Amino acid sequence: MMHHYIYFEELLKKKNVFAAEHEAKWFQFPIKYRFDESLDILHISQILKALEIWQSNTCIKFENDQEASGDYIEFFEGDGCYSMVGRFGGRQGISIGKGCERIGTIIHEVGHTLGLWHEQSRPDAEEYITVVKEYIIPSYISEFLKRSEHEIATFNVPYDLGSIMHYGSTAFSVDQKSKTLLTKDPFYQMTIGQRDSLSFYNIKLINEAYCKGNFKFEI
Repeated sequence: MMHHYIYFEELLKKKNVFAAEHEAKWFQFPIKYRFDESLDILHISQILKALEIWQSNTCIKFENDQEASGDYIEFFEGDGCYSMVGRFGGRQGISIGKGCERIGTIIHEVGHTLGLWHEQSRPDAEEYITVVKEYIIPSYISEFLKRSEHEIATFNVPYDLGSIMHYGSTAFSVDQKSKTLLTKDPFYQMTIGQRDSLSFYNIKLINEAYCKGNFKFEI
């Protein structure tokens, strides 16, 4: 599982498609979480809304426990928005820094913690997108690497250009405007990178991974 990461602040900053390793899944439900004292009331309110969207559309359940131990999530205000992919065991941080208060951004980071890679990491990504490496900030090129079928489980869910886990057109662009990702079908160029809410296939994928395909759609 340590493909993107080195531990802890460094590890967390590196970050669809589900992590194939069996141990990456959460096995104890509800998943306990707590809030670090660095978070203000706005952050906490937005986190609660994001968690409710996951709960309303999947079998995943969360429970606040400020005295949590064992495997649990701790939300804190770090330098940016970041999370590990899948369960690592023990305290697991999700940073919701300044500028990360959007509900869709928090849903995205929780998705990582549940086991979702970025959509453009899928083994079949090249059939749908082109990565424009010359416009990517060099230190972030690894974020665009395609993963193998041994690292990623798709559960036969189609590639999802509308995934909340997909990077946008100018992600990590050297000038913040040149496109680093191009969709094979130009019609979908404005679709990638949405941070409004879960897509149908985001919901299906998590439910296939955790709930044996029994899922609902209530967004």
